Parts: sequence; C-alpha cells; structure tokens
Amino acid sequence: MRRLLGLSALLALIVAAPAYAAPKEKPKAEEEEDYTEEEMPDEGDFEEEGGDVPPPKRLEEDDKEDEAGEPEDLDFIDEDEEELEFRDEEDQETVKPRGPGEDTAQIYRDAEKKLKEVTPDEELIAWEAYLEKYPKSLFRERIEQRMESLSADLFGERVPGSDQGARREDAANRELNFTSPLQFASADPRTRIGASAEIGIPNWFAPHLDAEFQLLRNFSAHAGIDQDVTGPAIVLGAKYGVIKSARTNTVLSAALDLKLNTGPTFPGIRPAIMAGQKLPILQGLYLQGEFGVDLELRDPAGLRMFYGFNAELRANEVVYAYVETTGTLKYLGQQDFKTFQFMVASFGMKFVPSKGGFPTLLANKTGVFITHEKKPVVIVLGANIPYSARYWGFYRGSVTIGAEWYM
Repeated sequence: MRRLLGLSALLALIVAAPAYAAPKEKPKAEEEEDYTEEEMPDEGDFEEEGGDVPPPKRLEEDDKEDEAGEPEDLDFIDEDEEELEFRDEEDQETVKPRGPGEDTAQIYRDAEKKLKEVTPDEELIAWEAYLEKYPKSLFRERIEQRMESLSADLFGERVPGSDQGARREDAANRELNFTSPLQFASADPRTRIGASAEIGIPNWFAPHLDAEFQLLRNFSAHAGIDQDVTGPAIVLGAKYGVIKSARTNTVLSAALDLKLNTGPTFPGIRPAIMAGQKLPILQGLYLQGEFGVDLELRDPAGLRMFYGFNAELRANEVVYAYVETTGTLKYLGQQDFKTFQFMVASFGMKFVPSKGGFPTLLANKTGVFITHEKKPVVIVLGANIPYSARYWGFYRGSVTIGAEWYM
C-alpha cells in the first residue's frame, strides 16, 4: 500500500514539472484593459505612518498668464490720437511743451501746408508774420532760407538756373551787412542813410549827412554834407566793390569823391581804397580800414593824406561796441613846415532797437509794391579825443550823436 502511494506521488510530480517550468503568457484581455475609469489615489494614499506628507504644490504661473492675456501697455497706437510723422530728429523735440514764442512741428507743418497755394509775395509776408508770432521757432533757419529764396524770385537777385527753377543764391553773392565807422565811410557798398553831429569844446559843431544808394551789388553812389579840418563841404561820390564775398566775409572797394569846400571855397578830389573783414566772434567782429588822399584844387594846391581804422564787435543783435582811429597828414617832407597832423581816437556804442526799423516797400516783377522785411535803425553814441595835433586845435574833444537806417 505504501508503495502504491509513493508511486502515485512520483507520477504526479513528473506530470506537474513541465507546467511549472513553462513561462506564463499574459492573457490578451489583460493587456488591452482600460484604466481610464480607475479611481485616482487621494491624499491619504501618500501618507505614511509617523506623519502627514504635504501634497506637491501645483505651478499656476502659466495658467495666470493665459488668463490675463496681453498687457494693455503693449498697444502703442491710439486710434483717437493723430499719428505724428517726423522729418528729422529736430522735429521730434517739438512734441515737448514749449515756452512763449516757440512753435511745434505740427504748427510749422500746418503753416507750410497753407502757404503752398499762395503767391510768392503773400508767402513772404506770411512767413514774416509767423516769425513775429514765434520768434523762437525751432524752424527759424529753414524759414529764413525760404524767405531768401522768395526774395530772390521777387526781386531778381537769383542766379539763373534750370528751366524748372533757379537755384538758391550763391553764398558769395549775399550781403555782408557792414555798418559805417564814425569818422570815415564804410567799405561795403549798400543802401543807407546816415545823420550825425559832433558837439565839442571849446565851440565845435560838425554835422554829417550822407545818403548812399546801392545801384548794383558791388556798386553804390552817395551824396551828402561833411566837415573836416578844411571846413564844411558838399560831397558827391561813388564806390565799387572789387571784392565782395559773403563766403569769405571780405570786401575790398575803391572810392572816388568830388568835394566842394565852402569855407574857404575850393573844389577837391578824394580817391580812396577801403577794406573790410568779418571775423566769427560772438555775433561778428567787423574790421574796416581806409587810406586815401585829398587833392585841394586851389592856389597853392594842397595834398592831404587820410587814414582810418575801425573795429566793431557785435555782442548780440541789439548792442554793438566800436573803437577807431583816424588821422590827417599834410606837408610831408617839406622844409618850410613841419608835418601837419591831426589824429583822433573814437569809441562808443551802437544800439539796434529790438522792434526798431521801418518796413520797406519794394516792387515785385508784376510792379506791385509789397511790404518787405523791416530794416534796422542803428542809434550811434560816441566820443572823440584828439591824441596828436599840430597846427590845428579848434577842438579838444567832442561827443557824437547819430542814427543810421540801412535798407
């Protein structure tokens, strides 16, 4: 019996051994099982014995960004605000608030747009009014260049150019705007009217009146009354600018005056050479010099030499300061007489009223007179001190009061 049971157990082991040795295959149904409906573990599943473990924090920054959307300050365009188009960097500054007498880019563009359809003379007048309203305009240089161009069109001062329009006037052909020295004539041929009087001691009074007219840019004629060491005289003359360039700020002129001396009475001829130079100091340092001779056509004939030098510094557009010296020499090299000489130093101030000047009326090509820019009136105050004199001592010093109107 025992043998039968042992044989049965051995046989059972032999039959079951292959089943345990073969690998188990996963049922197909088990591989395709869907876990979507399986319950997610709750917070208690992560707890351990001995304490609570906090759940991991969720990052919510991305969600907040998505919910907020785009920031409002990314929109740089305001549909209700007019879009500004600047031409250059200078125009960009005009969006800032400005003080009295200053304009903005928008004001300038509006004025420029309105004046595109008007005639040149009306545009010139309008720009003059614009600068009076906005004297501190950021576009002043551009406006003044436009006014120069319009003036050239209206008054024939433009150098010939193409059929589409003449080019801007060359710098060498612009005016130099020299003023006149106190004791001698200016080297610059230009239109001006001047009047002054010297009042000195012991009983000296000398009037000076002169009107000069610029017939051409380099040529002018003048007439007036003058008084020097020989007495009062009526003077007629002309001046020609051999060199007159605003590019180098240089002028070189030759002048010839005809004189009629009235006390004593005799005619005279006075040729002279004049030169001037402007230096870029402050608003301009103007240097002028003259050398000439007076031929006295009387019996006996006389010959006097004359020289003068003037320096005028323009601190600004209103105040000028000047110094000058003049001298008269006669009987040079003669044995009977020592040299006659009379030398004077002068100094003083000139003032240009900020609102001074008179508007000039000029005719355009159609013959219509229009109001051109105001030309300055210069008030002159000076003093004269003789520092070397021989054979002539009618005064020991004087003051000068006068005015000049440049057109």
